Amino acid sequence: MNRKNLKYWILSLGCLLVLQSCFKNDEEYWDESATIRLENAIQDYRSVLVNSEYGWVMDFYPDQTFTEGGFAYTMKFGEDGNVTVGYELADPAETRTSMYSIEGGEGPVLTFDTYNEYMHYFANPSQQNYEGRGGDYEFVLQRRSDAGDYIRTLGRKSKNHMPMYKLTMPMSDYLQKVDESAAFLTNTNFVLSDGTNTLALKRDVDAKVFMTEEEVAYPYVYTDTGIRLLTALPLGEDSVNTLNYAEDMNTMLSVGASVQATLEGTAMVDGMFENMEQRFAHYEFVEVSSDIQACYDRFLAALSAASSSLNELSWAYDRQSQSYVLYVGVRRNSTNREIYYRFNVVLDGDNAQLTYAGTDDNGTIYLGYDGMQDLINVLSGKTYAISSLEGPLNTTVMHWESGSTWMDVSVE
Repeated sequence: MNRKNLKYWILSLGCLLVLQSCFKNDEEYWDESATIRLENAIQDYRSVLVNSEYGWVMDFYPDQTFTEGGFAYTMKFGEDGNVTVGYELADPAETRTSMYSIEGGEGPVLTFDTYNEYMHYFANPSQQNYEGRGGDYEFVLQRRSDAGDYIRTLGRKSKNHMPMYKLTMPMSDYLQKVDESAAFLTNTNFVLSDGTNTLALKRDVDAKVFMTEEEVAYPYVYTDTGIRLLTALPLGEDSVNTLNYAEDMNTMLSVGASVQATLEGTAMVDGMFENMEQRFAHYEFVEVSSDIQACYDRFLAALSAASSSLNELSWAYDRQSQSYVLYVGVRRNSTNREIYYRFNVVLDGDNAQLTYAGTDDNGTIYLGYDGMQDLINVLSGKTYAISSLEGPLNTTVMHWESGSTWMDVSVE
């Protein structure tokens, strides 16, 4: 190798060594910076969580297929590493306390690292499901609002987003209001409207999911003021994430958007006959017109005199005729024999035709109780207009009216 080539070789080697040194210093710099940033984030989240006076509520979604909605979890974090947890499936006043930590991982990770009966409920294995129901107890804290009243989390196992909101009331009060929202909101058909665009939705009450006409599922949780969706519903140029009760409790209004949710369809079908294919719906008279009351009282007195009792008042779905049926059930106390007086119910929009169809005793009309014929006469052969006494969002108490004959019934 001549001197000129040797000179270039030595110069090139020097440059490589300098460049390697630069890369190394740069790598050390960024490693140190990332570590510091992560530790600062951990301390920031710990401070935000602990310093909430009433704690936090998490919209907890255990289902990874999003065919079911979520549950409200309330949490109060202590500086000592203890966390007190309440949740929607328990008594609002009941809580469970365990330990928590915030450590580094894919960012700051909130972990409920000692057993908590409530927090680990959906993660507990069972004989039917050895992997549990998919619930998380480790959450990546992805970002928070500047005001410190919202934290976006990601379930480490499910990869479900589970937002946390700062509570403005005690945990037990919030969960009580969640229970009230779930009990009050019974309607299943809604229309979102911004005055120009509309979107029809069918609500699965048990699954806590809104379904569009294209069968797209939007799961939700109940809140203290209504419903909060996991994913915003698009409507025109807007979107809907939260629906709160209007002041009169007859509609639901979106938050931060000019969209209103209103009732669509018949109150009776939505409230009284929902899922009739699977179950009976029992009802009781809340108040009735004087003609029904007189016949009803006479019928009950006749039952008592004959050592019999009213067994049930119920609606059901007759699979054979594919129609709805109203039953008045009577039990003979001495033999426990049951007799059902059957009325056929024909639906027509918000109206229902009620016609007596006999008993279930091989189709024979059994009128062995004084006053039963009068009760049949006053109830049947009429078309009733159906409306909800509690407003269009709640269809558990219904008003049936046909001229001067009317009945208010509570449906279970």
